[in-house]
Amino acid sequence: MKKSLSHLFAILFSVFAFFSCNGNKNDITGPGGEPQGARRLLSQAVAEDLGKVAGQDGYIYDDAKAAAAGGTTAVAMIAYVGSGNDKVSCAHGLAIALKEDKDGTGLSYEEALSFQRPTVAGADWRLPSTQDWQIMFKACGSPDDIIPDGSLNNASRMNAMEFQSKLKALGSGFKEGSYSYWSSTKSGAQIERPKGSGIYYDQVWSLNFSFVYCQFGAGYIDVNCICRGCLVF
Repeated sequence: MKKSLSHLFAILFSVFAFFSCNGNKNDITGPGGEPQGARRLLSQAVAEDLGKVAGQDGYIYDDAKAAAAGGTTAVAMIAYVGSGNDKVSCAHGLAIALKEDKDGTGLSYEEALSFQRPTVAGADWRLPSTQDWQIMFKACGSPDDIIPDGSLNNASRMNAMEFQSKLKALGSGFKEGSYSYWSSTKSGAQIERPKGSGIYYDQVWSLNFSFVYCQFGAGYIDVNCICRGCLVF
């Protein structure tokens, strides 16, 4: 009888140990509640991650809520995955900031170029060029072709609706209408201001968003425009 009970207890202990270990394995989670190892770095982004967010810790999250649950802050939306081209330099992709710099207050061109944004592990910020903007529009689903800088004019526009839709789904859409956003790209032209002064200013391409399109325009370098940084990873 004692032998039978000992055998039974041994079996029950083995079963308990099996389920306890198995349960512990499944209960091991990361800071966001995800299974250990499920989080991926920005350098591991794939096309299916377009529209997801980059956390300040350098990891990919579904949205800002998931990033907060993971103990970090969502700072940008992944908008392009790839190694760029002859006009766009990046190792693995680009993400557009979820918020305007300086809370949407207009910045001068020089201020926009040097604005200090939150440090993101494994990535750097820059003011997006006209080609950065367009490669993100295209990656997010624009049916339009990318316009070379040499062909841009004040009538140039590109469908950016899918890009905007992804940002709006995160509560971070661009302002539409008369609000102008800086690019880092100069148009190559100069304008005298005021006329007859002998003082010439470079012109810089800026962008205006509507529901469907992004309109390009060459504007004065000495005015203020809204700015969003481009995260390069």
